[in-house]
Amino acid sequence: MYIESKKLSKAVRGNINQNKFTYYSKAVLLQLMLTTAGSFLLRFIFKLALVSAGQENFTAHNFIDIINEPLSFILLIIFIMLLSVLTLFEFSVLTLMVYCSYKKVHFLWKENIKNAFLKWRNFNFKQLFFFVVYFVLMIPLSNLGMSSVFSEKFFIPKFITEELMKTLGGKVIYISFLLICGYINLRLIFSVPLTVINNRPFSYNMKRSFEFTKKGKFKLMLIWLKFGLIMLFVGGFFLGLNTFIFELLDESGKVAVYNSIFYTITRIIFFFFIVISKLVIISSIVKLIIDNDEPLSFKVAPYESFGIKNERNLLPA
Repeated sequence: MYIESKKLSKAVRGNINQNKFTYYSKAVLLQLMLTTAGSFLLRFIFKLALVSAGQENFTAHNFIDIINEPLSFILLIIFIMLLSVLTLFEFSVLTLMVYCSYKKVHFLWKENIKNAFLKWRNFNFKQLFFFVVYFVLMIPLSNLGMSSVFSEKFFIPKFITEELMKTLGGKVIYISFLLICGYINLRLIFSVPLTVINNRPFSYNMKRSFEFTKKGKFKLMLIWLKFGLIMLFVGGFFLGLNTFIFELLDESGKVAVYNSIFYTITRIIFFFFIVISKLVIISSIVKLIIDNDEPLSFKVAPYESFGIKNERNLLPA
């Protein structure tokens, strides 16, 4: 894919600047919904699977015992299916939020959440398998790139990484594994946004993603790196300013009220820049998909239907 770096950077910067607070407010609601109801359901089902197998926790040693228990195995399948639904829902909201901002149209929530569920229902075992593989590939680099709220909660067990890092050969294997995962993630990064936007199977969109990233992937990485460095600098400035102000207010650091406010503001700053960094990646991907004239499978409504003036030619509802 041919990428004009300056043109894409300008489009992404304009999109983020124009919609940053709208994006942030919707992302907060999405995060609250996923980390409360979604996480509760996932924990509940996983706990049931452990209890059904007579286990207190999940380890490499009791894995076989858990999947050999029929009820536990069924519950683990339900857990994986629910995880895929929630992950697809998260990316659907973020992708279509950005898509609609570029096209100056409104996303019809009720109709399209229904369509998102129907899209997931059309996942056969083959498509679900590919989606789970893609999700697993996010885990080693879960805090980088277009990761899910849920993939960020998974990680490679510490005892494995510690064991590998003890020897030179282990370090080479571990670093090589991360590089391979990073490369595959980069080549597949269009898969989910394409699946959200068009009406094609996930496996087909994985192939399309490989085609999209055959050329221009390193230009895309440089654009993300540039935005990342800018956000790192700006975020560091606000974190430093926050620390400086509260050090003036409470030099001892023992006033509970100040400590509570300080940590709340710090978490808000962190969350804001994590959301924006994720949206920078999604915004650039969606812009490239739009420029490729990918057909939209979701219903949208022009701004005029909501009494909002817009002079641009818009997609039909």
